[in-house]
Amino acid sequence: MIARRLRFLGGFALTCLLILVQGCQPSGAVETAENRDKPVVVASTDPAQVESTVSTDASKDKEPAAPETPFERSENPSRINQLDELKIAEVKIGKDNYKLWLMDTDSKRQEGMMFLRPGDVKPLEGMLFIFPEKQVDDGQRGFWMKNCTFDIDILYVEDSGKVVSVHRGVAGNETSLPPGGDYRYVVELLYGQAKKQGIKKGSVIPIPKNLSAI
Repeated sequence: MIARRLRFLGGFALTCLLILVQGCQPSGAVETAENRDKPVVVASTDPAQVESTVSTDASKDKEPAAPETPFERSENPSRINQLDELKIAEVKIGKDNYKLWLMDTDSKRQEGMMFLRPGDVKPLEGMLFIFPEKQVDDGQRGFWMKNCTFDIDILYVEDSGKVVSVHRGVAGNETSLPPGGDYRYVVELLYGQAKKQGIKKGSVIPIPKNLSAI
């Protein structure tokens, strides 16, 4: 009887000991023969690592950036007459052909190059002001540079194409530049173009005869 009690107590103690040993291991980490040699995977709790993983996965689905479009002259909200809506005539000035916007109405002649931005006008571009008739130099006529943002060359031209005078128009200057004689046309170019082409008083610019004011 005593011997059987001792065997019972011994077996009960061994069972309790096994339970205690297993209870000290983390949940789900019971070691077995199958997983003893497998590598342990530990989930990262570092926010930087988590963010890096998310960013990398997101980048896989990100579409490639669209190619940049070439520069285009945008609409100018300050202007009444947009450059891209104006008619153009090709006129030879010096040794080069210039594309000149035709300023052939009162509205266009009054606005001229006002509010244009640097870069709107290229080296071989400009404006040709066409008047309905010869403008008599009475001492009260002339062009000024109000609301203009860059310097230009101003050329007063007779009906025959002969240049009456050449002036430098300084950005924003509201002083009227006198023609120095009667004229029918005015040509405006970027500053320095007249000198580059050797244009001065007495030079001739062959303005097409089929151009007229509206």
